[in-house]
Amino acid sequence: MRKTLKDNVENILKEHRSGLHVERLAELLIKHGYSTNLSVTGLSKKISAKISHDLRVKKRKSVFRRVEGENGHNKKGYFKLKSTYQTDENSRIAWVSEPLLDFPIEKIAPESLFEAGIYAALSELIFSGFKARKANSNEKGDIIINLKNLPVKVYVRTCEVENIKLLHTYISRKNLLSEIDCKVFYIFVIRYKNSRLRNEYLVFNNTELLNYVKTKIIQNVEKLEILITLENQDQFVLNRKVNVRYYLNNFSLIK
Repeated sequence: MRKTLKDNVENILKEHRSGLHVERLAELLIKHGYSTNLSVTGLSKKISAKISHDLRVKKRKSVFRRVEGENGHNKKGYFKLKSTYQTDENSRIAWVSEPLLDFPIEKIAPESLFEAGIYAALSELIFSGFKARKANSNEKGDIIINLKNLPVKVYVRTCEVENIKLLHTYISRKNLLSEIDCKVFYIFVIRYKNSRLRNEYLVFNNTELLNYVKTKIIQNVEKLEILITLENQDQFVLNRKVNVRYYLNNFSLIK
């Protein structure tokens, strides 16, 4: 690895979209052959100083961002790469880094979108190291994960991006309340289209969603509305009230 420290940190963070602590970054740098006389602790301090300097000097133009915790405050020592968006003439969202497609993208039927979302989430779970499979017809949930030799249900909802509205769907209040004593997860698949294709995932457990109901961020009705909009280019806002970017592509929350 002959690139600069900043370049090497970027490369590692590309493989860990939910972010890493600086000590883990230092461990991975050394593991991948980064030449240094520093210990892991010393290198982690150097990484923290380098990223903090980049954020302080470049501000919004920095490729880095701090990782938000559940309480909305930044997690100390955690960093990730900032997602980069651009908006075309129709105000639809596209990922700058993705190659353009040379064929039209047709809107697919709802039942096909539902199935595709399940397989997309399933593949990401498997790529993330989970033992996961598609649920059978006689099982509740869409995906079953093996966590510590116990089956855990995952519900999947998928939407295609429409302008700044990233996702708009509903979940059953009855199901949420009936399974509150169990460990259950919800994965919301955001399907970007236009001339580029990409999926992203919001990962919640049932307790977190119930807390949003109790605090009236999600209206307490039979069908619980989940609306995710993009605001200020990098905030994923639930029902126009709270930024839930912490849950974006954060499969480490499944535990």
